[in-house]
Amino acid sequence: MRHFLRTAVRPDPAAMPSVVFLGGLLAIGAVGSPNFATTGNIANVLTNVTPLLLVATGQTFVIACRGLDLSVGSTATLVATLVATAYPVVGWPAVALGFVAALGVGLFNGFGVRAGLNPFLVTLASLSIVQGVVFTYRTSPGGKVPEELAAVAGLVGPVPVALPIVVLVAGLAAVILRWRAVGSAILATGGDPMVARLSGIRVGRSQLVAFLISASAAGLAGLFLAARTRTGDPLIGQPLTLDSIAAVVLGGSILSGGRVT
Repeated sequence: MRHFLRTAVRPDPAAMPSVVFLGGLLAIGAVGSPNFATTGNIANVLTNVTPLLLVATGQTFVIACRGLDLSVGSTATLVATLVATAYPVVGWPAVALGFVAALGVGLFNGFGVRAGLNPFLVTLASLSIVQGVVFTYRTSPGGKVPEELAAVAGLVGPVPVALPIVVLVAGLAAVILRWRAVGSAILATGGDPMVARLSGIRVGRSQLVAFLISASAAGLAGLFLAARTRTGDPLIGQPLTLDSIAAVVLGGSILSGGRVT
């Protein structure tokens, strides 16, 4: 078990082809377009991928404990539309309301999986439920977000405001998975739930924590989407689900759980 926990989070040679491929694409883009490597374009790319980076970070925890969270896209949509719809009525508490709603989705998923249900089925159900709820109050883009929140999608000089946030979230995730007991428990749960349980690890709690982290990351992504578009779009988060799973796998993590990079 000690050896497993020491090696569960480490650079994986399996990720190198993805890194080389990405590097090749960047090199081709830089050679083929004189505007590709400009500061403005790089800042624009970083801003556009921020929601995916946040959601993929949360998805990593769920995949690490041998699960999948299919509800991340609809959760991000829920937060974005809820904030944009409620802000003109209640003001800044709309932001807290959106984040609480995201945690509610995480609790639903976590307790469902903790009860022994298949993560795929639980999160597929929550995806449908959440998206249905969104359509009850927002069928087309609309609403309004605070100017202060919209500024998060802006720039300070050439640097995206969101960049330090993404770095902080990713760094915190790495610390949790590498050096905190909760991260070790999540990885052990994904490696072999039975062995983890016999070792004294509370498998159900680890699964619940993983889904709460995933929902929180999706909530942050939803806030950023609302900030970037300055409105609430009921379809804006849909691409994030499959994209986040692909990002985690291309990064070298394995869908069978227990190892992330």
